[in-house]
Amino acid sequence: MAGIRITRIDGKKVCDLGDSATQNFEDSTKPQDDRRIRATLYRKQQPWGTVDFYYHQPSNQASTPQLFLVSSLAVLCNLIIFSVLLRRSLAVLDTSKVVPTRVKNTLNTIPDGVVIIDAEGRVIVVNEAFQKSTDMTADELIGSGLEKIPFVPLESILPWTDPEKSSKTKNGVKAYLQRPDGDRFFTVGCSPIFDAEENHAGNLVSFQDITLLENQKRKIELTLKELGESKEQLRQQNEKLHELASKDMLTGVFNRRFLFEHMEHHWSTSLQQRLSLSVVMFDVDHFKKLNDGYGHAVGEQVLRDVSAVIRGSVPDNAIVGRYGGEEFCVILPNLDASLATQAAEKIRCAIQTKLEQPYHVTASIGVASNLADVTSYQMMIDRADKALYAAKHSGRNAVKCWSVEVETPIPGAPVHKPSTRASSRSSTQPTPALNTEKEIATMV
Repeated sequence: MAGIRITRIDGKKVCDLGDSATQNFEDSTKPQDDRRIRATLYRKQQPWGTVDFYYHQPSNQASTPQLFLVSSLAVLCNLIIFSVLLRRSLAVLDTSKVVPTRVKNTLNTIPDGVVIIDAEGRVIVVNEAFQKSTDMTADELIGSGLEKIPFVPLESILPWTDPEKSSKTKNGVKAYLQRPDGDRFFTVGCSPIFDAEENHAGNLVSFQDITLLENQKRKIELTLKELGESKEQLRQQNEKLHELASKDMLTGVFNRRFLFEHMEHHWSTSLQQRLSLSVVMFDVDHFKKLNDGYGHAVGEQVLRDVSAVIRGSVPDNAIVGRYGGEEFCVILPNLDASLATQAAEKIRCAIQTKLEQPYHVTASIGVASNLADVTSYQMMIDRADKALYAAKHSGRNAVKCWSVEVETPIPGAPVHKPSTRASSRSSTQPTPALNTEKEIATMV
C-alpha cells in the first residue's frame, strides 16, 4: 500500500494520499531509500514545498513495478505544475523583450508607423514612428488591441477590422486621429502574416503619415473656394457695372447707346434671316407744360411711370429704351407694321388708363417697320419719328404707322423741324447707315 504527502516549505501538510499513517512520513530528516522518495516543488523559481512518495515492500525484496509506478506519478505531478506555471508566465510575458534587438532596430528605421498584431488583434510589436504618431508608449500599446486608439476612417472601414484581413491585403485606406495639437491623417495598409503551416498568425499594419499633404490639400481647397467666391462676386459686380453702363439711371430701361447696339444686332439678324422688325417711338404729351407746372420731381416720376407701363405692356422679346428727354423707343423683333401698330395701341391705352390720375398723362406714338425700301435701321427710326410727329399733329394721344401719306406735308401744318435730341429727324431723306461703333457712340 503506497502513500503520497505534499508539505509546504513552512512544514504545513497540504494533503495526504494513501497510507498516511506510516511512520516514515513523520521523520522528515530520514534519508530516502528504496521505499521513500522526496521531490522539491518550486513556484516562481523559489522552493515552495516537497512531495513524498512511500510504498510498502517486503523486507529484503525489491519491487520494480511499484518503483516505476511511483516514479511515473512524480514526473506527472511535476509536469502538471510546470504547465500551470508556464501558462501564467506566458500570460504576462512582455513581447517587446523577446523581440530581437536587430528586429526592433530595423523597424525603428522605417519612417512610417508599423504595428504587428496577432490573430486575435493584440499588438505584439510596434515601432517608434507609430508611438510618436499616437503619443503612446510601447508599454501602453503592447498586449492591447488597436481599437484602444480612436482612429476614424475617412472611407470604408479600418483594415484591421475587415473580416477579410486574414486572407487579403488592403492598402490606401485613409483615416485620421484626433489629437490636442491637431488632427493627424494616415494612409493605412494591412497585410496578413502566415505561419509555417500557412495558417493566419496575425497582421502587419502600416501607417503612412500624410498630415502635411492633407493640410496642404485642404488649404488648396479653401483657396479654390475663396477664388470661386471672389469670381462670383466679380461676376456680380461686372453685371452691376454693365447694368449701370447700359441702363438709364432715371427710368431703368436701356439708355440710348445700348438701344442702338440692340437695334443694330436685330437689324442684321432680320436681314440675314429675312424676319420682320418694327420700331415704335413714344413721346409724352405736354410734358414741358407738366414739368413747368408741377416741378422736375413730378416730371421725373411721370417718366418712371411711363417706362414701367411700357415694359409691362410689350412682348417678352421687346427691347425698351429711353431715346432722349420724354421720348422712348421700343424694338419689336419678328413683328410687321400691322402687329407692331396693334402692340403700340395696347401701350397707348395702358398709359392713358393707368396714368389718368392725377396728371392725365397720355402719349403720342409712331410706328415703322423694315419694308423692302428701308436700307438701314436709322431710316426705319426716322420713319417712326415722322409717324410720331403725325400723331402729335392729329391731336396727340394717338398711334400712327408710317406710310407715304405721312411723308406728304399737310397744307397749313407746321413744318417738321429737326430735333436737338435725334439727328435722324434732320430731313425727310433716308439717313445713311452708321458704319462704325465710334459713329454710333458719337451719335449718342
